[in-house]
Amino acid sequence: MKMGDRSVLSVRGDTVPVYLFVLRNSPCDLKDVQGALKLSSASMASYHLSRLVQAGVLGRTEDGRYNVVKDISADLLEGYVKFGRRFTPQLIVTVAFTGILAYYAYLVLTTPPDLDDIVAAVYSSSIILLWYETVRLRMRKGWRNGSQAGWQHWWLETRRRAVDFVDVRLLRYPHAHSVVRWIFGNSKWIMFRCKWWLADFFNRNIRTVDLDKTPWLSPEEIVYSSLREFDFRRYRGAVIGGDWDQVERKFEDSDVYVAFKQVLVEGGDWTETAFYRHALDRISSGETLWGCADENDLMQRCKGFERLYESMRNTEYKSQLELLLSRPRPSDLVEVAVSIGRYGDLLLSNGAPRLAIAKLLGVKRIPVKIAVRHRGWMTLRVGLLQYAKTLGGVLYQRLTHPDLMDIPAAHECEDRYSMIRRSMSARGGCLLDIGSNFGYFCHRFEDDGFECYAVENFKETFYWLKKLRRAENRRFKIVTDSILEWRQVNETHFDVVLALNVFYRFLRTKELYEKLIALLKNLQMGELFFETPNIEETEEGYRRYSPSDFVALITQVSRLKRAELIGEAPDGRQLYRLY
Repeated sequence: MKMGDRSVLSVRGDTVPVYLFVLRNSPCDLKDVQGALKLSSASMASYHLSRLVQAGVLGRTEDGRYNVVKDISADLLEGYVKFGRRFTPQLIVTVAFTGILAYYAYLVLTTPPDLDDIVAAVYSSSIILLWYETVRLRMRKGWRNGSQAGWQHWWLETRRRAVDFVDVRLLRYPHAHSVVRWIFGNSKWIMFRCKWWLADFFNRNIRTVDLDKTPWLSPEEIVYSSLREFDFRRYRGAVIGGDWDQVERKFEDSDVYVAFKQVLVEGGDWTETAFYRHALDRISSGETLWGCADENDLMQRCKGFERLYESMRNTEYKSQLELLLSRPRPSDLVEVAVSIGRYGDLLLSNGAPRLAIAKLLGVKRIPVKIAVRHRGWMTLRVGLLQYAKTLGGVLYQRLTHPDLMDIPAAHECEDRYSMIRRSMSARGGCLLDIGSNFGYFCHRFEDDGFECYAVENFKETFYWLKKLRRAENRRFKIVTDSILEWRQVNETHFDVVLALNVFYRFLRTKELYEKLIALLKNLQMGELFFETPNIEETEEGYRRYSPSDFVALITQVSRLKRAELIGEAPDGRQLYRLY
């Protein structure tokens, strides 16, 4: 692979088979890619195709189909040779030739008496090594062809026959029948939990974390202090169990915060604060605290806090790296360090003065370092990474927790949130998110003052949605019923309804379509934001609509009669506002 070729470097992982399929079948459309590679959804296929277009290796024809504009297969599949539309490991030719030669040597070389055995052993060893290398290259991560889809089909067919066998043989035993049916119905989730447990058991999760990352977050997200102080320079993202993550000590009740507020905001004196008195007692007992050996040093330290407060009030908040680059002798204050508890709580671990000043000044975002992660939190994190693997290596939505934002996602969601926020007339009230997935929009709009309802009836996604809500201490309500079956939906007036990339799923059968029409007729809402489906997503459904026809349908049957196009998502779907 040519390391200087950015297009080659950007095509990796599960994007590789998508590129190879288009290379063999160019031109093709999104539905062809999804069907041939058995991708979980059209959105997943659109994500990989968009990456390839951005990398400059695929293009779009006038009719919207994808074709290859740059052939990088030689660099991408180093060690393979192309025969027509098929890719074969180069070593397979060597294996075949060596096998024939070994067989010939075994037949011809008969003298001295044991020479044939020696030659056969040597060539047999060569064959084994060459086959090993061939299989290893063939199964290299990031490459597969249609044979994998064949194995998937075989497994699904075998599983279906097994379920039918259970139905027939165990009907006379109702209890055993229900238990076995439950196991078959949840086999995918059970296998996922087993893989998750094994990955955590062998402690491979620390490899998935960037220990030096510096996320920016709101100071208001740090509510509690850790029961144990961890210095980032010493622990540097270590995984530690224990009860140090109990949420018992509010930071705003600490001596540091109360003293800073009394002196810097209310104009009090340092000597009258509990923070100053406790620090002086420790110094008087012979302890060197923050480099202070006597009361004069402690007072100079406090004066330094006042200068820091004035500096942060008059200039933009800067990270320690920015201070290091802008000053010949930077401040000795370290970056604010947090520890992450088992449930995802952000607990102050070090840097209390900077955090106190940031809170008092209302600074919107500050950089932090993660000193320690609780083992329970790392178990949850590795579980999310394992779950992403079952979806093709990426989650559907970008996660909002500062320590989970690095997990790959098919949809960033920030662009759609910005378009919706700029266009909506409501500035608060009740918000309904239909098909919320991991709850990105509920997390964001709760920060904006909305009371949010997240509707998600997919079992695996619902499991993670609850975990992520707790991780960020959110209050939004979760509805596990389908929006078409939720009885309370018509009893509540929603100021805003979000239906992003979800309505087209209700066009697949006549029953779902009729329930969708009934929902739209009765839903009490102030404004609705929804995305129109791609035409391919409605081809095999009960009803097929173009984007404009779908908009007309909703305005016709709902209580909202005006519609405006507010933008287009990266995957090409149009985003509308109805009011």
